[in-house]
Amino acid sequence: MRDLRLWAGQPSLRRLQRLAGTARAANGDEIDALPRSTVSSVLRGRRVPRSEFVAAYVAACLRYRGSGEREIAESVEVWLTVWRRLCAMSPAVSPAMSPAASSAVPSVMAPAAFPAVSTAADESAPGGAWFGRAPSAWTPREQPPSERRPSGRTPGAAVPPQQLPAAPAALVGREFDLAVLDMQLERRGCAVPVVAVSGMPGVGKTALAVHWARQVADHFPDGQIHLDLRGSGRAPMRTEQALAVLLRALGMAEADIPADVESRMGSYRSLLAGRRVLIVLDDALDTAQIRPLLPGDSRCLAVATSRNRLSGLVARDGAHRLLLGPLDPAASRRMLIQAIGRAVDPGGARALDGIARRCMQLPLALRIAGANLADRPDQDIREYAAELERGDRMAALAIDGDESDTVPAAFDGSYRLLSPEAQRLLCTLGLAGRAEFTVESAAVIGGVGGDEARRLLNQIAAENLIEPAARGRYLLRDLTRDYARGRARTEGIGPPPALTSNA
Repeated sequence: MRDLRLWAGQPSLRRLQRLAGTARAANGDEIDALPRSTVSSVLRGRRVPRSEFVAAYVAACLRYRGSGEREIAESVEVWLTVWRRLCAMSPAVSPAMSPAASSAVPSVMAPAAFPAVSTAADESAPGGAWFGRAPSAWTPREQPPSERRPSGRTPGAAVPPQQLPAAPAALVGREFDLAVLDMQLERRGCAVPVVAVSGMPGVGKTALAVHWARQVADHFPDGQIHLDLRGSGRAPMRTEQALAVLLRALGMAEADIPADVESRMGSYRSLLAGRRVLIVLDDALDTAQIRPLLPGDSRCLAVATSRNRLSGLVARDGAHRLLLGPLDPAASRRMLIQAIGRAVDPGGARALDGIARRCMQLPLALRIAGANLADRPDQDIREYAAELERGDRMAALAIDGDESDTVPAAFDGSYRLLSPEAQRLLCTLGLAGRAEFTVESAAVIGGVGGDEARRLLNQIAAENLIEPAARGRYLLRDLTRDYARGRARTEGIGPPPALTSNA
C-alpha cells in the first residue's frame, strides 16, 4: 500500500481523504472513509486494515493518478482478492469484514495481474514490478517486503526509532534538489542506496536532508535515524562511537554492544536486515568515517551530508552525489523577505538583490542578514545593503550573542580540515583578490611548484572552499575570499612578492 501511494504520485494524506469521500458507520453516522490517523497507522504497519479501508484507499490512489472508474473497480477487486488470501493465511490477525462490506464485494475475478499497474510501461515506476505480480504468486510462506523481519530482532526495538530533528520552517528554492532526492527512492531493492549531499559551508545541506527525510519518512516504517557525526567540529565522532549510537537506536541494550568495531558493524547490519530504515549521517568528515555506517540491506537508505565532496563514496560505493550550490536570485530574495518578516517597499526590494549578492546567495548568510534587519526595524534596507558593500562582511554577517551561528564560524570548520600548506595557499589566494585562477597562476601566487599547487587546490576543492571550473580553472567566491583575507590577517600571512607581478 505504501508502494501504491508512491506509484500514484505520493498524494498527501489529506488529498487521499478527500478523494475517498465518506462512508456510513455501523450506527448510521457519516464518517471519513480514510481517517488520516488510520492511514498513517496502516502505512506504518501498526494496524491491519479492514476491507472497506483497502477499497477506499486503492480507489483514492488511482483517482489521484487519473484512472477511469472501470479500471478502479477492477483494481479494487484484485486488491480485495489478495486481502482475503492474506487473511486466510493468518486468520489470527484478520480484521473482521462488516456484513455491508461483505455483500458489496463482487465475486473473485482472479486476473493475471493488477490491471492498473501491471503494464509494461509501469515496470519502471516505483513498486511497479512488485504490483505486477499475480495474486496467485502469494504463498503461505511468503510475506510482503514490509512485513519481513530478521529472526533475531532485538526485543527492545519494538518501537521504531524516529530521531529526525525538526525540519526548517521553510525550505526555499530547493525544488529541483528535492526532486533529485525523490528519484533515489526508486533505487531501493537493486543496491544499497547512498546519497551524498555535499556543498560549501552554509549552503543548507542539513536543512535539505532533514526536510526531505521528513517528507519520505512513511517509506521507512521501521525507523528513521539521525546521527550528527560532527565532521566539521574539533572532535569528529569515531567509528566505534557512531556504531554504538546506531546500535542503541536500533534497540540493542548497552550490555550487548560488542567491544570491537568489526563485531559492531556485523551487529548493525544484522539488525537492519529485512527492515526499511532511513539513516541520516549528518556532517560527515570524509568517506572513511561514513563507509562503516552504511546499511547492508537494499531496502534501507543512507543520506550523508558533508562539506567534503565524498568522491570515494561515489567511486567505490556507488553513492549518488548531490552537489548543493547557492540559491538563485529569486529564491534568495524570498528567503530574505521571510527572515525580515515585514513589508518591503519597492526600493528596499531592489536593495535585497544587492544584499543577496553580497551574501553569495548562501542560505546561512541570507538568514543572518535577514535576522539582523528584523532586529533593526528602523534601519532602512538600503542602508544595510550599503553597509555590506563597503564594510567588513564577515563582521556584518554575525548575530550578537551567538558566535557559533556566523558565517566565519561555518567556514572555520572547513578551514581546520585543510593541511597547513593548503591553509596558507587559500589565504594567499584570498589576498590576491582574484575570483578566478589556474593551477599555474596559483603556483606563482603561492610560491610553490605546479604539481604541489595542483595537489593543494584539489584538497581545498574537496572541502568545497573553491570550485573547479572549465578549462582547468578554479573559482574563489566573494565570501570565501573575504574569509581567507581575514584568516591571513589573524595568522600573520602577508601578500607574497608575486602579487606585485603580472603572474
